[in-house]
Amino acid sequence: MSAGVWARRAHHLPGNDTNVTSDLEACNAAGLTVHLVKRDHRRAHELEEHFRLLHDSHAKLEAELSRGVSAAQRAEAAAINGGKSSA
Repeated sequence: MSAGVWARRAHHLPGNDTNVTSDLEACNAAGLTVHLVKRDHRRAHELEEHFRLLHDSHAKLEAELSRGVSAAQRAEAAAINGGKSSA
């Protein structure tokens, strides 16, 4: 007998449909689990990268803000000192 005939006969054995269905469901569940775990790892890495970029941007913003405040304080001091010397 050919493989196709054996496959058809095996498929029609009593109880075999349940076994095949259970095996397929188990494979689907395992595959879905692997997919979800991989997706979770990928999303966790993406989230870590987003937080790293956010922290880098925040640090740059703080540095620029500090420089701006220092420049404003120097300009204010120069304006006060300049005003006193011309009076």
